[in-house]
Amino acid sequence: MALNGAVAVSLVPEIAKLNIINNTYGLNKRINFSLFVTAFIIIPIMVGMFIYSDDIINLLFPNANKGGELLKLASFSIVFCGFSQTITGILQGIGEVNSYLKYISFSMIIKLILNLILIPIDNLLEKGALISSLIYDILIFILLYKKMKERLHFRLNILIDAIRIFLISIIAICFSKLLLNNIILSIRIKTIIEIFTVAIIYFVLSYFIFQNKNLKNILFNKKRKKLKYQ
Repeated sequence: MALNGAVAVSLVPEIAKLNIINNTYGLNKRINFSLFVTAFIIIPIMVGMFIYSDDIINLLFPNANKGGELLKLASFSIVFCGFSQTITGILQGIGEVNSYLKYISFSMIIKLILNLILIPIDNLLEKGALISSLIYDILIFILLYKKMKERLHFRLNILIDAIRIFLISIIAICFSKLLLNNIILSIRIKTIIEIFTVAIIYFVLSYFIFQNKNLKNILFNKKRKKLKYQ
């Protein structure tokens, strides 16, 4: 979320510049690419947190490891929070500075009402708080996305890429599990190695599949800038 937040903040001046000079083509390209970068960051993290929820809890809290189910439920919020961050940066860049504050205030009221309803239910309790938080994040995302669609009259090409990223994430996890299936290690060390292996496979597959998205610039941007400076 911190990494994606940096992406969202960096959007504001660039989109504002493109909006002021009325560069519709550049604005379209930049916004779609920014949404792609957000999906590239947050979707594999969401998938990984969902699948490795029990392993992550055991890794971090070996003496209090009953929160895997809660982490699974909480993982879904990552996608909506991440896209909301990016869309907020886009809206601020085109002059919609008050939308996020207005939508978050409305959503907080809904979340409070849901907390009062769901948390006292015996079968939910702390899950009720997570469900209300998830609904809160989804609601903010829907409102922000709707506002962005109203203000921008061009096509957003994120859905197909998001599905591809999701499938790549699943493939990377399955392949990592197959590679390490017969290796005998402690559970904690094996979890760490497996997660790093997933990350490597994910980047390699993405590098070749998304060359049309100029993914090389995302992965090797600093190196390119350094060479250009020299």
